[in-house]
Amino acid sequence: MLTYGEAVFLRQLRELRVIRKIRAKDAGTPPVLASLWVVNDRSAGILMHNFYGQLRQADKATAVMPAQRRMGARSGPHAHPYFWAPFVLVGQMN
Repeated sequence: MLTYGEAVFLRQLRELRVIRKIRAKDAGTPPVLASLWVVNDRSAGILMHNFYGQLRQADKATAVMPAQRRMGARSGPHAHPYFWAPFVLVGQMN
């Protein structure tokens, strides 16, 4: 039987392995906007709407932060970083 601390450690180790795999496959792959943890569908939809709106004015690499800032500036439950902070852009940006 695992203690709570051991279970947390094993989960973090699995997450680290996933991040390493993403970074290893990063070279030469098209960019992907991914979430580091499961988020609410509504907040993901809002962020994607903001992200694609920013793509009209900027490239993918620079469109993520304004979309996230816009979510953080909103009032209500989706303004909390939990809902917009896990999104990262991985892959080759050129």
